[in-house]
Amino acid sequence: APVLAGEGLEPQAVGAAFHQIDTSLEDAAAAARQYSAALLAGFGSLGHQGMPAFDLILLGLGGDAHTASLFPGTGAVAVEDRLALAVTPMTAPHERVSLSLPVLLGAQELVVLATGAAKAEALRRVLVERDPEAPASHLTRAGRRLLFLLDEAAAGGLGKDAGTRQ
Repeated sequence: APVLAGEGLEPQAVGAAFHQIDTSLEDAAAAARQYSAALLAGFGSLGHQGMPAFDLILLGLGGDAHTASLFPGTGAVAVEDRLALAVTPMTAPHERVSLSLPVLLGAQELVVLATGAAKAEALRRVLVERDPEAPASHLTRAGRRLLFLLDEAAAGGLGKDAGTRQ
């Protein structure tokens, strides 16, 4: 099955298909359209809701509770009719390309890595409050397929039940 790859990874390294976002394009919306087309061509068949079915998507968590490039206040989590989209964070002056929330939720497994005390408040918003304004909180709809990998500092805001399955 195709996988999403970062810079420096070679397809031969894992024997899988790689589909990278073309960062040479100046227009993020065009890059998102091109990436969506590449995903459709690469997957061949689509899973739930017509979305590519990644085996695994590894994500990070931002201090503002964003994940992928789904930032608070951008409306990006509400986009359901595209595989990839252009997003301009309110806190940064540049556009980014992100997979849409339905693509993320369609993955067989979602893993979110969060480290450091600067992520503790964001984690509390996501896992304890389930704050709908925190984009990463929408990942909790993935249910059993969602795993958070945390260090002690990041988990500090979760309270006494940190480490228990929610």
